[in-house]
Amino acid sequence: MKFKLAFVLFSFVFVQFGFAQVTETSAAMNLGVNDALVLTLKSTDAKMAEGLWDKFMKQYKAKTKAVKKSDELFSDDAEIEAISTNTIDVYALFKQVGADAQVVVWYNLGGAYLSSKAHPDRFPAAKAMLMNFSKEVEKETVQVKLKDEEAALKDLQKVLEDQQKTQSKEEEKIEDYKKKIAEAEAAIQESIRAQKAQQEVIDTQRKKIEETKAYLKKIGGKK
Repeated sequence: MKFKLAFVLFSFVFVQFGFAQVTETSAAMNLGVNDALVLTLKSTDAKMAEGLWDKFMKQYKAKTKAVKKSDELFSDDAEIEAISTNTIDVYALFKQVGADAQVVVWYNLGGAYLSSKAHPDRFPAAKAMLMNFSKEVEKETVQVKLKDEEAALKDLQKVLEDQQKTQSKEEEKIEDYKKKIAEAEAAIQESIRAQKAQQEVIDTQRKKIEETKAYLKKIGGKK
């Protein structure tokens, strides 16, 4: 029973964190080297994920813009009550690391940057926030995949339709050939009948010739 429970718990953790994982680091940014959280999104396009950040941060009433001379995004005065009763400046940097997307996020609490060591009571809320963002990214990833699969299905259906059209054309050709063959066979039968009738006429004519020859001989003609 304990083994089964452990397996279920392991499976739940794998499902929850198989796509996304949050870790902690100290990273360089436009305001120096500061504590940050790192969200790793498995098999994700960083540009696609970055495109979702602005909309995600709007729920915290923050306006997001690009930082000049930097690849970072700055979300000004975010209202994240689970982390702080004051507004927070949030910086985010999206990077492509192999097949994965990596999002480095700095939470400026006003004089200090969020870390598990300095803010153990607030840190879990920041992790939960990033995991919520990962769900939005995963949804978009699946939607993009679905669109690609639907497009692939459409292409496959187009191939099938073309094959069916080709088959239909070939079947029409066969029907035309059958019709022509039937017409040719009928013409052959008509020709056979005509030849038979003609042969009878010829035979009758030959018989007349033979009869004329015989009569000529009878009356002393040369032939």
